[in-house]
Amino acid sequence: MIHLAAWVNTAAIDTANPNFLKGLVDDMLAQDAAGNYLLPTNLALLAAAYFDAAPKNAYLKSPQLNKISPRYITPMIGALLPGSRPGIQIETQSPFQFTAQEYLSAYVNTAASVAATVAVGAWLGDSITPSPGGQVYEVHCTPSSATTALVWSTVNYSFDQALPSGTYAMIGASVVSANGLLARWKFGMAGNRPGYPCLNAVSNIASELDRLALLGVIGLFPNTNQPFLEVLANAAETPSDIFMRLIKVA
Repeated sequence: MIHLAAWVNTAAIDTANPNFLKGLVDDMLAQDAAGNYLLPTNLALLAAAYFDAAPKNAYLKSPQLNKISPRYITPMIGALLPGSRPGIQIETQSPFQFTAQEYLSAYVNTAASVAATVAVGAWLGDSITPSPGGQVYEVHCTPSSATTALVWSTVNYSFDQALPSGTYAMIGASVVSANGLLARWKFGMAGNRPGYPCLNAVSNIASELDRLALLGVIGLFPNTNQPFLEVLANAAETPSDIFMRLIKVA
C-alpha cells in the first residue's frame, strides 16, 4: 500500500524563519489541530519532493525523526512546478519507518517572495508490490474537467481507446498539466492514493518513480471500473493528457 500526501503554505512566506506547511485535506490521513498529519499505521517514507522557486531547505518532522534529526529533502525541485526529470528524494531501498499514530509535519526555509507558494510531497507506504511479468502498454487518456488551485481536485477523463475486458496493473502514469504539481489515483474502495509528479509539458521527462516503475504496482483495476484521478495544481486548469503504463494481468 502506497499513499501520496502533500503540504502547502497557507500563510505569507517568512524568509527569516522556518515556514510550517499545513497538510491538505486527505481522506486517509487525519490531522491534529495544528495541521500535522497523523499516520494511521506503521508507514515508511518511500520518497519526498520539495517544490520551491527559491529553495533553501525543507524537512519532515515526527517523533521518530526527532530522536536524531529532521529528515531534510534532497535533491530538491528549484521551481514550484516539477518540470522535466524532477529532483525527487527516493528512499525505496532504505525507507525510514514511522510508527502508528505519530504525527508527520513539513517545514520549509525559503527565499521566495512573501506571496509565493511552496509545497512538499511525501510517498508513504507499508510495502511495494513488484511489477508482474508481461507486456507493458502505454495508453492515452483525455482529461475533461478542471482543477481548483492548491487542493486535491478530482479530474474526469476517458480512454482514447476502450480497454479490452480484463484486469490491469498500473506501474506508471504521467498526467500532463501546465500548472500541475502532483497527481494521485484511487483504486476501487481502497483508501490510499498513490501517484507521481505531474508533467508540465508533453515533452518533459517523467520522474524515476514514474518512468522506472520504482513504486511497483500502485493499483489494480478492471476495465469496467477505471481509477479516480486527483491532481494538485497551482492554478485552475484542465490537464491536457494522461499517459498510463499498464500490464494486463487477467
